[in-house]
This record gives sequence, structure tokens and C-alpha cells, in this order.
Amino acid sequence: HLDTINHATAIVIAEADPTLLARRLGGTPVAQAIRRANARNKCVAGFGRAASLLCQHIALDAPDGAIHFTPGLGLINRLTIRPYQPGPWEQSVADLCTTVAPNPFLVAATIGPDTGIVIYPDTTLEAFGENKVILVDASMAESDDVRAPAAPGKGERGVQVHELAAGY
Repeated sequence: HLDTINHATAIVIAEADPTLLARRLGGTPVAQAIRRANARNKCVAGFGRAASLLCQHIALDAPDGAIHFTPGLGLINRLTIRPYQPGPWEQSVADLCTTVAPNPFLVAATIGPDTGIVIYPDTTLEAFGENKVILVDASMAESDDVRAPAAPGKGERGVQVHELAAGY
């Protein structure tokens, strides 16, 4: 697969279980070739749950409700992508706050169905598609008690929540 990756203009990864793919790819010449292609400004994309594989950290839900992390490909730093879960906005934000609580350096995102994000080389992120992207940034949190604000904006403890529609 190395020759295919080296000559590709774009790489699209689609996998229902990104942690399984991370275990299979981690440290292999294929993973290194994908990282080199990304460094040469080739488009590397993740479709569906595979989007989290592009991140440095893949967030995993433990049976006890805790969040654990496993290494991804490391193409995207500071962002971890959580699978979209249908339900109320407040629940999505609470899940994202739980994700960033152990590591406020991270920004957690969930991407609605028929929606995507592009991360440009200057680290600008742009949403596109039919629905919205929710981002939670705890880098300005004032304590380890990370709680979600009631609406998009800055929460009482410095947690910032952004809801992005197409074009933002």
C-alpha cells in the first residue's frame, strides 16, 4: 500500500472502529506514509467515526463512565473528535466537557450527521454540511471542575462552547 499512498492526491479513511484501525496501523510503515503525505499537504480525511483516528488522541468511553484515550495517527493536535450521539444539545456538551476534563489542553468536538470540518494548515477550522459542529475548549478553565455552560459561549468556569454551522 505504500506506493499507492505515496502517489495519492488524497487519502480517505473509513472505519467503524477507529481504535481497531489505530492498533493495526500504529507504528507501521503505512501510518508513517500517511503522516508523510499529510506533511506534504496531501488531503487526509476521515469519514464517520474514522475522523477521530486523525487526531493525536482518540477518546474512549469506559464502562464506568470515565474517559480514556488511545493514540491516533497524530495528524491533528489539540482536537479530539467524539462520535455524534443523537439527543439534547446539553447532553452533547456535557459529554464533550467530560472528554476535556482530564486534559484541558484538548478541544473536543462532535460533528452532526451530513456535516464535516476542514482543518487548514494555519489551524483554522471550518464547518460544512447540513447540521452543526459543537466544540468545547477548556484551555481557559479556571479549575478542574469543568462544567458546560447553559448556551453557546463562555461558561461560569471558563469553558468555551462553540456551535458552528456551515461556513463558520
